[in-house]
Amino acid sequence: MVEHLSIHDYFSHITDTIGSVDTVDVEFVIPIYNEERDLAHAVTAVYGFLSGERDSAGTTVHETHKADFTWRIVITDNASTDSTWDIACTLAQKFPHRVRAIRVDRKGRGFALKTAWLSSNAQHTWMLIYRQALTTLTILYILSSLA
Repeated sequence: MVEHLSIHDYFSHITDTIGSVDTVDVEFVIPIYNEERDLAHAVTAVYGFLSGERDSAGTTVHETHKADFTWRIVITDNASTDSTWDIACTLAQKFPHRVRAIRVDRKGRGFALKTAWLSSNAQHTWMLIYRQALTTLTILYILSSLA
């Protein structure tokens, strides 16, 4: 049996949210569950790639791939039982206009993803599995498709 839910049904499962809701061109949604070990590294890698991060010598690491559109990373925690939500909040505070965190009290990657999509005001949304978020090839593909 297929469960048909309204937008209100999805929103009723959002228990917390932190970060900017300013309108952007693209949101990169990362649905997560118990990813405390790798979440900060994955989000920081995507952030660095999209923002044209500079290394300690001042050299732009990703300049050729810097996004030429407005963007935000949306971490959607679907009922994690570890410290994933705390890490997501820390990232949203560290990058306040580039990272948003949504906590959903229901398990399921699809449910978390759809909740994030429905709450988005971006022109485009892309799902990143957090392990994919670490690969340059995935980001390059997304950037080229948006050009």
